[in-house]
Amino acid sequence: MSAGYLLVAVLPKRRANGVFEWLAKRQRAKFLARVERDPIVARMQTLLSGICSDLGIRASAEEYQQLRSEDLWGRWQASYRSDWDVRTEVVGLEHVANAQDQGRGVVFWGMSFCGTLFPKIALKNAGIALTQLSSADHGAWYPLTLLGKWVAGPLHCLPEGRYLAERIRMPVDGSNKYLFRVGKVLKGKGCVWIAGERTRAKKLECVELLGREACFPVGAPLLARRYNAALLPVHTERLGRFHYRVVVEAPLDLDHDLDRDEMVKGAVNNYSNRLEARLCAKPGDWDWNHLWVKNLASNRSEN
Repeated sequence: MSAGYLLVAVLPKRRANGVFEWLAKRQRAKFLARVERDPIVARMQTLLSGICSDLGIRASAEEYQQLRSEDLWGRWQASYRSDWDVRTEVVGLEHVANAQDQGRGVVFWGMSFCGTLFPKIALKNAGIALTQLSSADHGAWYPLTLLGKWVAGPLHCLPEGRYLAERIRMPVDGSNKYLFRVGKVLKGKGCVWIAGERTRAKKLECVELLGREACFPVGAPLLARRYNAALLPVHTERLGRFHYRVVVEAPLDLDHDLDRDEMVKGAVNNYSNRLEARLCAKPGDWDWNHLWVKNLASNRSEN
């Protein structure tokens, strides 16, 4: 399937779009043939049953498969073309403007909806110069291998880079050398994207999500507090074929009068509640193949 998407590098735009339609139909047929034993369907049933009402799990799983096709196709398109068709919109930009008018930077606390490419495209199209804070192995396969780190990871990041002002990588050795650059961006009223659902971090805060324990990295609220930046949760919605909307939510209150641990606990709880509400509203948009989600579904504590 992935090899088929490589054709966008050599085919004209009209032909490439036809190839996408053919590949997407094949992938849908493959999914329908094994829907009863599909791991995504099983994961959805495990996490959502009894928590979210009015769920159509099979329909949500089909939506997720379409999203995956568009994400993979979009990555190849964005890597080799500038004329490919994707529609984006952003709501909630007033929260960014309000923070910057106060002389503050912005930390986007990203939720894993609709992949990592389309939110960046939408924000750039809306005029946001975005800096992403990434792990050193962002985009690599798990369990981590040399092939994943040095081949899959860079290929995954290549199309995203076209829509970023900068990518700041956290060093493998766990040092805090990257903080100087992050601080410079935020002090300059810039915008930094930090993913909320990640598998590894120095410090985790565990709260309830979907009726089970979920552990989130606390870097986003700590950095926002340290540099007096606005902390804005962000999710993305798929509205239709290659049509995406980024929603910048109202800022989380970081009470500086609270003890740091209490502040972090409150922020993570708020983020988790917003994540669950969005997940129940549109489960097909979540990244069900993310290692963090797999760990959550299997009740593993290292999520």
